[in-house]
Amino acid sequence: MMVPPLITTKLYIPKPRPGAVVRQRLKERLDQGMHRKLSLILGYAGYGKTTLVSQWLSSSDRPVAWLSLDEGDDDISRFLAYFLAALRTIAAHQELNVSDLLQSPQSPSISSIISVLINDLARLAEPIIFVLDDYHVIHSKSVHDAVSMLLEHMPPNLHMVILAREEPELYLTELRVRDEITEVGVKDLRFSDEESALFLNQTMNLGLSLEAAFMLAERTEGWIAGLQIAALSMQGQQAAELFPSLFSINQRVLFDYLVHEVLLKLPDSVQKFLCYTSILDRLCGSLCNAVLLDDPSIPGDQVLQTLERANLFIVSLDHEQRWYRYHHLFAEFLRHQLQQRIIHIGEIEDMTVLHHRASVWYEKQGLSLEAFRHAVAANDIEIASRQVEGNDIPLHLQGEVAPVLNWLESLPRSELDERPSLWVMYASALLMSGRPTDVESKLLAAEAALPETAWEATPNNLLGMIATTRAAVAAFTVSGPSESAELRLQAIEDALQTTNTMDKTNELVGQIAPAHARSELDTHQADIVIAQCSLALKYLDPELLPVRITALWMLGVAYQLRDNRSKAHKAYIEVLTLSRKMGGNIIEVMANVGLGSLKEKENRLYEAEEFYRRAVLSNGDLPLPAICEAYLGLARICYMWNDLENSMQHVQKSVQLAKLVDSKDTILSCNIMIARIKLSQHHWKEASAMLADAKKYARDLRLLNRLPEIEEVQAMGKQFQVVSTAHVEPLTQRELEVLQLIAHGYSNQEIGKKLFLAVDTVKGHNRRIFAKLQVGRRTEAVAIARKLGWIES
Repeated sequence: MMVPPLITTKLYIPKPRPGAVVRQRLKERLDQGMHRKLSLILGYAGYGKTTLVSQWLSSSDRPVAWLSLDEGDDDISRFLAYFLAALRTIAAHQELNVSDLLQSPQSPSISSIISVLINDLARLAEPIIFVLDDYHVIHSKSVHDAVSMLLEHMPPNLHMVILAREEPELYLTELRVRDEITEVGVKDLRFSDEESALFLNQTMNLGLSLEAAFMLAERTEGWIAGLQIAALSMQGQQAAELFPSLFSINQRVLFDYLVHEVLLKLPDSVQKFLCYTSILDRLCGSLCNAVLLDDPSIPGDQVLQTLERANLFIVSLDHEQRWYRYHHLFAEFLRHQLQQRIIHIGEIEDMTVLHHRASVWYEKQGLSLEAFRHAVAANDIEIASRQVEGNDIPLHLQGEVAPVLNWLESLPRSELDERPSLWVMYASALLMSGRPTDVESKLLAAEAALPETAWEATPNNLLGMIATTRAAVAAFTVSGPSESAELRLQAIEDALQTTNTMDKTNELVGQIAPAHARSELDTHQADIVIAQCSLALKYLDPELLPVRITALWMLGVAYQLRDNRSKAHKAYIEVLTLSRKMGGNIIEVMANVGLGSLKEKENRLYEAEEFYRRAVLSNGDLPLPAICEAYLGLARICYMWNDLENSMQHVQKSVQLAKLVDSKDTILSCNIMIARIKLSQHHWKEASAMLADAKKYARDLRLLNRLPEIEEVQAMGKQFQVVSTAHVEPLTQRELEVLQLIAHGYSNQEIGKKLFLAVDTVKGHNRRIFAKLQVGRRTEAVAIARKLGWIES
């Protein structure tokens, strides 16, 4: 799935504040815990978690990757994209296989992605520290599971640091039992009396007596933000020692009182600046100017720098001091004050006015996600619609399925009818969220809202998108005996959440749903895919290559299932042709696998081998179903050529990757293939045991359609054990010549040309050979003939 442009400031390590109190005791605790896997720092807002870690890291000699999380990262695709970007800040020249895996349009599981990531991390040249700040914004089970798996299996050269307001929903029990976590909590983060005195008198320059400082520390319970608010309200007072008497009220009332004191002491223009810009998650000068309508009395850059110098709850996000954010609690208070300002002063009608200004600014900067979010807050359907549709990539394919779907569901039907493209986005977002049964009604609504002239126009990308979305629904409606509806929907979601995050090649993968070319796609669904993909190719702009490539690949899969090999071949070849124009992509790999499968079925083994080898040439370590199939195809071909050593290597690679993607059917196919190889090597007991296990595996997983194949191999094993020259009728010289060519992978047509025989004559020889050897397949005939020494190995 595509994600929007990454905000690089989220990857910057916060700079230690000049004059800040050095938390020496906590720094030493973190140093002593470096042999453990995780440092977990928990505390409410304003307890100095980020400041502590930035201080500690400033004296560390290890490379540090930092990721400041926000609510937008509560999505596995977006989280992984940012995680990888943070890692690249310290490993820019390291080859990371996980990057290629995230660009796949297929459906690698989260476990396979993390497995590849762990292997990438293990290859790093030196130990590193990875920090996840503000982890409390994460609620997604997929993200929690990914981080938990990383913590469980992380290599020894990685130390993780997690900062959060509350304990995250990670699997930490085992880590605690094994003493693999260093924990710093609120009790540790609170300023001691001595640290409070240093902060008030050294950092904030108050000049309080130790007694007054200790009393203030006691009343705030060492809460650093509370001390800072108090200090700001006390600056300039002559009798500061009397101030602690105010702390007899509760902490929340104290907070409100002190912030009022701070705010009201600022100039009116700065008060207005703070309140108006409180709607922003991040601030820069020109954005603030836009929200304030370029009020010359409030220059954004100058005000932000002044606020930072005054320690007024603002945090610099980059080294250039261009981007900032407010302290979370301070921003919450400012928004409350803004609402009061609207009610009592009436400078603006409501907050939507400010959100509209922010949305316009973000749109001009090409930041679609932020523009969309503020447009939704402003109820600005026009801008939100533009951002959802996107210039190149629809917003829901940039990792924002949930907010887009929530917004579309909130719109009245009349608004959607005015913009039929939104109906199509709605349908696609529903498909991505694992709700394929809800898609068709939205596509029908889109068609009903189109003007009559639209049906006559070609190209018409909207009609093309409708057709490709229908093809996607059909492609995902599988009928495999082992899959429940819930699992199928989960497969859809996994496929759509692990697509290409960097390359426009897979721009519409979420809509066109490239499912693996397997027999689970029944013939009726294949007919639907053929009809809808053909319609899509009729309407889609010829230059819209990413969409056409995926539609063509789906067309090839469906034709192959219908055993229309010539049309499947044509579709796959066109995929390869268009893919080369774009510089290659993962769908090209899958087309090569499809072509290899076609050639193998036609017994044109040398051509099949070439296509399979192309598929794994530069993607051989990616745990993708297509790569598993390519290695399995190579294993079958080597087996037919009696190259048992290479056959075993290929099938072992296939099963290794299949386990990473949890492809149970492929795992079963690999085990059956290994049993065949074992039989050919005369390892009867091993092969027999493997086949027995395979039969149990198939029954347990209800892969009952695979049982006849297993029983066939078992029968072949029994035949191998009893065969001898006394039991087998000898072959004629011509039959031996035919069998030798079969062993070399020649098709019936190729054998006919080689021996100057008609194809029917060759087929007749095949029947007699199979009858004499009491087998039903070419590979079995070759294996027995080799055992008898009748043909060359």
